[in-house]
Amino acid sequence: MSEPAVGGSVRAAPVAPHPGFADLADCVRARDVFATAGYTEDGLRRMLAIEELFWTGPGTLPASLRRTRAGTPLHTLIRLFFLGVSVSLDAARRAVAPMDLEVWTAAHLLDMRAGEIVPLVKAVPYRGLLLLADMPDRIRSGGGRSDFVLGVSKSSVLMAHTVVPRPSARTLDLGTGCGILSLLASAHSGRVYATDKNPRAVAFAELNVQLNGIGNVQCLTGDLFEPVAGERFDLVVCNPPYVIAPRARYLFCDSGLRGDEFCRQLGRLAAGALAEGGYCQIMANWAHRADQPWDEPLADWFGDLGCDVLVWGAETQDASSYALNWIEQTEGHHRDRLSELYEEWMEYFEREGIEAVTYGLISMRRRAGANWVRYVKVPKGAPAPDGEHVLRRFQMRDFLESAAGDGALLDGRFQLAPDVRVEQHYAANDEAFAAVKTRLHLARDPEFYTMEADGTVARFVLSYRGARQLREVLDEMAVSMDIPPAELIPGGLAVARRLIENGYLLPV
Repeated sequence: MSEPAVGGSVRAAPVAPHPGFADLADCVRARDVFATAGYTEDGLRRMLAIEELFWTGPGTLPASLRRTRAGTPLHTLIRLFFLGVSVSLDAARRAVAPMDLEVWTAAHLLDMRAGEIVPLVKAVPYRGLLLLADMPDRIRSGGGRSDFVLGVSKSSVLMAHTVVPRPSARTLDLGTGCGILSLLASAHSGRVYATDKNPRAVAFAELNVQLNGIGNVQCLTGDLFEPVAGERFDLVVCNPPYVIAPRARYLFCDSGLRGDEFCRQLGRLAAGALAEGGYCQIMANWAHRADQPWDEPLADWFGDLGCDVLVWGAETQDASSYALNWIEQTEGHHRDRLSELYEEWMEYFEREGIEAVTYGLISMRRRAGANWVRYVKVPKGAPAPDGEHVLRRFQMRDFLESAAGDGALLDGRFQLAPDVRVEQHYAANDEAFAAVKTRLHLARDPEFYTMEADGTVARFVLSYRGARQLREVLDEMAVSMDIPPAELIPGGLAVARRLIENGYLLPV
């Protein structure tokens, strides 16, 4: 049986000009202009005294303007392509020299209005790349069109952080937007296909591919898998239009389908595009009742896919908080009509029976045989896992499935992952301090953890020094706890399996 079509209509609106230099050599020259001026991640952070370049609120503008008032080429480029403010004609000419300013206006990156130069795109340096997209202020001011192209954002950075770091002969970036995931994947892929139903997004992705001198990314226009129909991939990544909204406004965030139906169908379609052993990772939102477990709505999403599935559940928001969050991010002039917009969103949620929404990452691996589905909830405030940890989770599930029973596990040799950290909280009682909370961390950048642990788990972890046989460790613990080893083994095996599955204890 074929899958139902995924996709919806977004309100019709006049499209903006597509960006791009007529001469490929101008892309090289433009990149040199930015690089010579010092328009890099470190350069912008030092100049503006900010850490997150992909999110700057309006409150940071006055200080940023003061810091860029000297009129150097870097100051002018920051004002134009990062802050989104106009500059004088002379200042713009000096900033883009030795290129002609007219080349930049012909490429629809800058425009001349009332004797000043106005920016049409935002340029964000990220992980050695320079990525151009539409100015976010166009949405806030109510001037965003349906084909608005989002640049480096919190969700795209998060998605990039979680992509599994493994070589891929063929990679698909589905709904590429400005191309950030495609360009990053090009470093570990033989060939990358970047697709999007928004022709303007494909134009931005193509421009960014050329601007960064990347030769193994092909940009294609079309809905979902149409441009690559019948192809199979070793890696599929997708930061889709997952927002659950009362109406379709922008192609980058609104699917046009009801509720979370787009994300549900997308996972099923993506599974069919994977080669054996291939991975697919999708950012998703799903709706549920307030009293419903966060993972319960996903029970029928992954049946008969032929894939192992790991769902990483992040933040859960009640319907009111979710509505206010996305109203602020995607509704123009939202402060002037907040009550009206809020009522529209909440009435929609009430009609659909939506009381809460969970954000999450779905990772799937195509594998013949009996497949598994696992759900992991990130503790509140904890960052998402990086790609290495996601990959490790799949590898450890493979190991546990291949282990031949308790005896083989007890005789196996294991060591702690090198990035394991133990955090313990102590509270005073009448006699001394006693441990009241234990957490296991993986010390990455940023640090994240997935496990709350009791005293027994903490004792087990602290007993591991180098590569040791599991039976040896449990015997040692039994002696220290003054109990027969046979009494400790069942619980010890359960602890070991939990630590192995979560990637804290690794087979040697």
